[in-house]
Amino acid sequence: MGAEITVRSMKHQSRGTAPTTLPADQFTKRQLEVFQLAREQGYYEYPKETTAGELADELGSTTSTLHEHLHKVEAVLLGRGGLTRLE
Repeated sequence: MGAEITVRSMKHQSRGTAPTTLPADQFTKRQLEVFQLAREQGYYEYPKETTAGELADELGSTTSTLHEHLHKVEAVLLGRGGLTRLE
């Protein structure tokens, strides 16, 4: 089974020019709190600097609730002008 991938364009965006603000009006206060903590604690780094369990413990939440909050934020960020289509 083979696959063929054709790259039509690539864009490079340095971290320095990436947007630094979130569309806060699209999230609940708790979603923003969870997402900002995840970013601050290195959850989105590779390798991860913290785990979902550690974040959930710090927030007094379950991992499933933590993931629910993160998924909702990620869906907005990736779904609107994000990675919704390949060129």
